[in-house]
Amino acid sequence: MKLFVRILLGGLVAWGVLAPAEIILEHLAPRWPAPRLWWRHSDPLVMHTSEAIVIASSVIVLGGLLSKIFDRRHAALCALASMALGLVAAYWSDVTGLRHFAAAVGETWGSFASFLLGPPLIVALLGQLRSNNRWRGP
Repeated sequence: MKLFVRILLGGLVAWGVLAPAEIILEHLAPRWPAPRLWWRHSDPLVMHTSEAIVIASSVIVLGGLLSKIFDRRHAALCALASMALGLVAAYWSDVTGLRHFAAAVGETWGSFASFLLGPPLIVALLGQLRSNNRWRGP
């Protein structure tokens, strides 16, 4: 039961980081301090760069927070479950059924996959680094 509560807490944390990340992502690209020449000739480059900045920073923050919530045993798997729960909660307001949910995921597959797989990978990496640094030897 304690693990289930932690997964729910992780899902709430994931949703709490995803919602502001979506808002920042909406408002960052129009206010991006890029020269007008970049906007004229490489509009997709500026859009994808702002997306990458927001998604990468959010994934790193989520990975750090989720590594603090879960202990070492199955931390990456629990983080994956929490991220799935948080993503369903974040995307559920835009959809009315399973078909609309699949369409919403299909439109934003890059960010969806980054948020689904990125934090558990960071949790696994932090757990591996933590376990390697604790053994000092004779």
